[in-house]
Amino acid sequence: MKKIILGAVAAMLLVAPAADAKAFRGTVVKKGTRSVVVATKTGTLKTVKTSRHLKLGTQLRVSGKSVKVVGHTTRAHISGVVRGNTATRVVLSSSRTTVSVKPRRHHGAGDALNMTVKFKNGVVVETSSHEDNDVDEAEIKGIATVDAAGVHLLVNGVPVDITIPAGADLAAIQAFNGMFVEVEFDVVNGVNVLRKIKAEDDNDADEDEGLDEIKGTLTLVDAATITVTPAGAAAITLNVNGVNLTGFTTGELVEVHFDAVNGAMNLTRIKAEDD
Repeated sequence: MKKIILGAVAAMLLVAPAADAKAFRGTVVKKGTRSVVVATKTGTLKTVKTSRHLKLGTQLRVSGKSVKVVGHTTRAHISGVVRGNTATRVVLSSSRTTVSVKPRRHHGAGDALNMTVKFKNGVVVETSSHEDNDVDEAEIKGIATVDAAGVHLLVNGVPVDITIPAGADLAAIQAFNGMFVEVEFDVVNGVNVLRKIKAEDDNDADEDEGLDEIKGTLTLVDAATITVTPAGAAAITLNVNGVNLTGFTTGELVEVHFDAVNGAMNLTRIKAEDD
């Protein structure tokens, strides 16, 4: 699998281990079987390894391998970038992890937010949010269009612009053009700055986030290939992969679903859409 870590910003990754070694306090905002995700006072997300069964809202003091419960709260702050969303869920990404939140209002893919949440019946629920111009290590997945201006990622039909830093190998990054990719980036003064890009395989989590479908105008290229052009975005190429296209014509509006393998998109389902 192709992967590029940009030399101009890769050194920033060396800071994380030292920072994580320091003691910190945080609130549990996501539970796992062998770890939890906690949000610090400023909203930064950190993954903490523990086999203890901790409820959402549990406040922890973490120092090395020591994890101590120090209280409980009904609210917390989460700082992150919208990785995907549905009508009932928004997925925030930060510090190489994700947290699902029941939204108060719609948030667009790629929005950088500092969100205040509450815990209700085992669910993280948004109470308010505002723009956050300094999010560390966010990651999102989508279909890449690469040009001299940067990487433009189509996520849930919404383009997200990511700036390529000076000194990066533009030719190598352009090799990801038209592929389904995972991109890591920092939000610096409101600008998304590329940190890493790699070809990505589709999975169940992506399907839940709505990242495996595209709506747009169909072009029948040949027996093995079609393109779909979303409104306001570049055409996306998909391998037909044996899907029956009988009755479909160039120029009609369609919704297509796909599986991504090493960045390439294989058509799994297609249906006509109303204008």
